[in-house]
Amino acid sequence: MDTLFYAEPGTVTSTHIRLIGEEAKHASRVLRCQVGDPMQITDGLGTLFHGIVESVTRTEVVVCIEKRTHQTKESPRKVLAIGWIRKRERLEFLLEKATELGTDFFTVFTADHSEKGSIRMERLSAVLLRAMKQSKRAFLPGISMARSLDEVLGNPEVGDRSSSRTGNLAGSRRLIYGNMAAENTKIDRVDRVEQTKELVGLIGPEGGWSSRELTLLHEAHAEPILLGAYRLRTETAGIIMADRLANANL
Repeated sequence: MDTLFYAEPGTVTSTHIRLIGEEAKHASRVLRCQVGDPMQITDGLGTLFHGIVESVTRTEVVVCIEKRTHQTKESPRKVLAIGWIRKRERLEFLLEKATELGTDFFTVFTADHSEKGSIRMERLSAVLLRAMKQSKRAFLPGISMARSLDEVLGNPEVGDRSSSRTGNLAGSRRLIYGNMAAENTKIDRVDRVEQTKELVGLIGPEGGWSSRELTLLHEAHAEPILLGAYRLRTETAGIIMADRLANANL
């Protein structure tokens, strides 16, 4: 069976995995798996399990583990911060494609020029889960919301005052943002790879960055890059940025 399934926390033992909820329903009712079928499962934390179906009911599929392998998490951690996109389907499309490209974490923030709207985090988490399974990744990306770019940058004036991740602290965190006035089209090489623990790509909203936000980015030592010759939709810019992060020449 080529489908990758997801094992929820608490369902994996040293010898068996229990698929429950939507995963069990999909396996038993849609794919009609049977006892003896091979199955691939991930815990979303880096482990891939290969096993054989031992029992099947409508609400639970029990798999006997035959082999487990561990994917190595790539470094640096790749984070994509996206200005709020009002149309849900466009935001979901971006999350799906960026997950396929290897993004590790997403932050959706309300920019100065963002349109008003609301978001259901459980729906976006479900999009990330489906994209992880489709792309055969063993790590499930995370997602969070931020009230402003200030929070994303860790500005001590806004958000978590305990955060010390302002700017490019000791080279451990690099900030890259899309800007049509930039000359570079790719992320520049850094001298010491081991110092860069997190690579953050920042994409503004449809209305573009405000002058205040551009000042914040400059003060945070964020590096501008050109994502295309023409003005891009936020989801298009986000996908290109995800590709730049995945292929950064670090």
